[in-house]
Amino acid sequence: MSLLLTPAELAAELGLAVQTIYNRIHNPKCGPLPPITRLDARAHPRFARKAVEAWLDEKNCSGSPKPRAMDRPAKRGRPTKAEQIARRSQHLH
Repeated sequence: MSLLLTPAELAAELGLAVQTIYNRIHNPKCGPLPPITRLDARAHPRFARKAVEAWLDEKNCSGSPKPRAMDRPAKRGRPTKAEQIARRSQHLH
């Protein structure tokens, strides 16, 4: 077990695409990441396993849980076919 994770290993651990990790490295506004350790001044980003575990623990404990689909406000735009059929059946009864 390695002490440093590559972006690909981190992506697999977080369930994200490798490109998403690189996007977040280069543009932090895209989303949070654990602290980055670089082996070279410009290249080879790595993530310390202990820092990743601490980051995940902090992320899981400190925030509110993600909203479930039912709790989210209705999305705007055209209703789905199933929503259209449900509305029609409500109006007929």
